[in-house]
Amino acid sequence: MPACYSTCRALTRLTGAAEWPWRIRESGSDARIREAFLDSIPRHVRLDLAFCWEDICYNAGPIISPDAFRKVVLPRMQRVTARLREQLGCRYVGVDCDGNFLALLDGWIEAGVNVLSPCEVDAGMHVLKLQAQYGDRCCFFGGIQKKALIESPAAIDAELHRVLPAVCRGGYIPHLDHSCPANVPFENYKYYVRRKREVLGCVAVGQ
Repeated sequence: MPACYSTCRALTRLTGAAEWPWRIRESGSDARIREAFLDSIPRHVRLDLAFCWEDICYNAGPIISPDAFRKVVLPRMQRVTARLREQLGCRYVGVDCDGNFLALLDGWIEAGVNVLSPCEVDAGMHVLKLQAQYGDRCCFFGGIQKKALIESPAAIDAELHRVLPAVCRGGYIPHLDHSCPANVPFENYKYYVRRKREVLGCVAVGQ
């Protein structure tokens, strides 16, 4: 009871100290860590791509409101992406966010992000729909239903042909929409890799 009471009192007090949580967020934010890392990179280094992880969504949408995202995440992300481009010539800045990130996508683009992954199919992140709405402003990575690899070669073929129009349009790297499940049969995985090259024109490293 005392611990619960203290927590309730602390949370209640936060409502009357609006600036305090933001100062805590600023002093210990990922953005500060990323900026400190950028300080350690020699100025002559050029980057093609910078990638970060911001898993703040689940299958039904973000775990914070878009308004809170714009207040807390967007300005700090803008600082990082601006430095990446101005200091290191970075063309692509990517974010990996599981789940349904659609409600935050405009904010991420405004913050300077132009690559999103992994585009989980079960969360409604269908790459063809994402391209239709955002393809002129953002690239996508992922989007291949990982569960198809568990099912059968026929399911793999169907999934590869589903994303083929996205590959033809460009601005899309076809890949599984998350880590490969542990229960994917090895033969199915080998089939997936072979058919990915044949159907989507993907080539092996070094070719």
